[in-house]
Amino acid sequence: MQRTQYDRIGALLKRKQGATPHELMMASGSTCIHKRMSEMRERGWTITRKTLDGKNYGVYHGKPPKKA
Repeated sequence: MQRTQYDRIGALLKRKQGATPHELMMASGSTCIHKRMSEMRERGWTITRKTLDGKNYGVYHGKPPKKA
């Protein structure tokens, strides 16, 4: 079974330590991570960003939508 970009991004976002934008780009092969995360939010994901001290980027964490 082939994993989609959403599957790969979702797996990284669910990790306890979260994922940086670079990690997300390298794992998914997408250069538009912000667009993929926006689409995931539309699908019900809760995605938060924690700013790292002294850095211009942050770490993203995510929770998948609850299944009915």
